[in-house]
Amino acid sequence: MTCTKLTRSFLAGGLLLLFGGASLAALDVEGPTALVNHPPDFEQAEQDISEIIAQGYIPIGLEVDAEEGLYVLYGEAPDITLERWFMYEFEDLSKLEDEITAAIDEGWIPLDISATGDAGLIVLFADMDIQIDGWRIHTDPAGAETVEDTLHAFREDGFSPWGLSYADGRIWHLFLDESELPEPRAVNIQTYPRSGEIIEEGMSDEMEEGWFPWALMMRSDPDAASIEYTPAGLHPGDGFEPQTELE
Repeated sequence: MTCTKLTRSFLAGGLLLLFGGASLAALDVEGPTALVNHPPDFEQAEQDISEIIAQGYIPIGLEVDAEEGLYVLYGEAPDITLERWFMYEFEDLSKLEDEITAAIDEGWIPLDISATGDAGLIVLFADMDIQIDGWRIHTDPAGAETVEDTLHAFREDGFSPWGLSYADGRIWHLFLDESELPEPRAVNIQTYPRSGEIIEEGMSDEMEEGWFPWALMMRSDPDAASIEYTPAGLHPGDGFEPQTELE
């Protein structure tokens, strides 16, 4: 499977290799959230994703596996029209800072990340009206205590968690500084066996407690899925009590 690769000039122009518009086959999704495993055929996956977006959903979580395809976590957002989005595979991380900054300057918001096993990074971007004053991508060795320390440190610097991924024994984080929020988002990370039914039940339980799925991380060792939650809506919660069940 290959992912779209864009040069910085394409990002600045904001016109080429964008996904969106009409879809082809029927692909119905129900409920406030959905975790969908799209095929490893990238062209088919982009058609499917665009169709689900047309049904009033936003892709809020992404994990890419060369053999299993794209895992995309969707959230229902009937009041938001998402017309343009794309995925960008960074194979040269030395260009990461310049190119993500250029994309944000053009109005693109990084929604989630997917680390690849060959030291690359795939970023999911969407054209959304959100004011971003800064961003960071950070990686740590896997482990609940390390993740909790990282979340606390970035919160103290004014950054909210937006993306989560795993590759080669390391956890990758995407953080954004959202200028419209009075304080960074609270966060809650829960880990489940890679069973669609169990994950659905877990997300439902968390949403009943006021937590909204916000990012996705799939792991094969152990075979598990982690969901990063923040309080529902676009405003942060009153407290910060990370629950990092990642061991």
